[in-house]
Amino acid sequence: MGRFSTTLNVKCADFVSAFTELMKKRGYETCKEDEAALSYLVAQGGEWATCACSDYNGNPQHAGEDADFFANELKTPVIFVEIVDSDFAILKMNGDEVIAGDGSGYGIEDAPKGSKAVWEPLLVHGTFEELTDIWSADEVFVEDALCRSAPLLGIDPNYICADHRDLSEMPDDANITALCFKKIGAGKPMTFNAGFIKVFGEGLEPYGFMRLKKTKNTQPYFARVINGDILQVVTYRTVSSNKVKYKCIEILGGAVTLYRRNLDFLYHELNPQDEMPDIRRYYAAYPEIEVDEAVMKSVVQYNCDIWNSPNDAITDKAKLKAYFRRDTIDFLIKSDDNEEMLKGLGLAFDVLKSVTLTVLNKITDLNSCIDYLFRFRRSVLGCHVELCPFDEFVSNERYGYSHGLALVKAGYGGKELQAIADKDNAEEARLIKEGLYKITWEEHEARCKRGDEYVAKQSALLEELGKDSRVLDELERVKAANTELLRSYGLDV
Repeated sequence: MGRFSTTLNVKCADFVSAFTELMKKRGYETCKEDEAALSYLVAQGGEWATCACSDYNGNPQHAGEDADFFANELKTPVIFVEIVDSDFAILKMNGDEVIAGDGSGYGIEDAPKGSKAVWEPLLVHGTFEELTDIWSADEVFVEDALCRSAPLLGIDPNYICADHRDLSEMPDDANITALCFKKIGAGKPMTFNAGFIKVFGEGLEPYGFMRLKKTKNTQPYFARVINGDILQVVTYRTVSSNKVKYKCIEILGGAVTLYRRNLDFLYHELNPQDEMPDIRRYYAAYPEIEVDEAVMKSVVQYNCDIWNSPNDAITDKAKLKAYFRRDTIDFLIKSDDNEEMLKGLGLAFDVLKSVTLTVLNKITDLNSCIDYLFRFRRSVLGCHVELCPFDEFVSNERYGYSHGLALVKAGYGGKELQAIADKDNAEEARLIKEGLYKITWEEHEARCKRGDEYVAKQSALLEELGKDSRVLDELERVKAANTELLRSYGLDV
């Protein structure tokens, strides 16, 4: 998977000084980092400056508005660069647009190549044809094409597509300047993380969750340990939004056993598909979840107010449920107004409490946790509980993410595994009969046969591991190591 980023390149030899004056026109003044409503990093490379805001990646529209403002006020070229999954990039300037790289996977077949009249005057080397050839090149990563095109435009290749995170990871680069702004005369604003900590911290505390400290992730984590065996975690992650001045987030929560070797989701980039499901996936795995009607109405009305759209779901319960599920895939939270931010986060917590916590509160022992893991698996039995011979299990990092050995401690055997497979087969058969799953009956039977063969192999492995005295010793070793890790994060285990 590639990356997504948004950056501006401004043709201005002293953009930092000019930028500060421009922001005054907008009603902003420079301030300390902890007071900032807007945070920028500017890399000055000769005649061009690369400008990145902490808000751009999740809000490209903000970058577009900045580009227009800078260009109009400074009467200078400003190149908007948005990278999409490292496959292609959108470049915009003076109303002209270029697609660099391959956008066919996103339905872009006739990609704009840019106007010679717009781009040629910027060239300091080469020709317009050479520039467009580079942009059209079949690179594995479109960033490579952008870096190769930079010298033709006089832009530093190190900066042309560097976003806020990239520039923040160059602390020794003297060309990079950090600029923080707040509204003129405004008091110290609440950061989004501070708002999340206040709302979710206060809400989760009665359920025994504590905030983890010293993790390397930028977003806060709240966690609790159940019966010394199960770790449950709640956090959020930012996703892209086209709503200006709103932060778009997914609320995430998950459970793992402390018998899994690798808990790196606590300090690496989140992968919700594996260990921290969002609200949508909880609904898919637990269709029996029922949410209080008042909560659903509040969330739907909140989103209608944001988008200035009529609420036609208030008196239609089926429509209300559908709209509620749609509006809880992610949450738009006002980012520049403390009162509105706390209101939005409060609604997000109400949804977490109604959906995610409803499930997590029922995970009280190893067996209920294993049932939870089976519900969120992505294949027969699933990678969460994969098994193999003991020596391979403890030496192959692939199995560092598996709870397979915990099946032994929980007393699982072939009978239990087959019951899970039979339940899945019956559900798939129901969906086929109702026309909700578009495969043939022959394909279904073939899948069932392959699944039964896999279950038989896993059952044999489980029986073999159950007789191996090393298994329980390994489980206790892993649990002890994970317990110490959580204590280092300030969790009272």
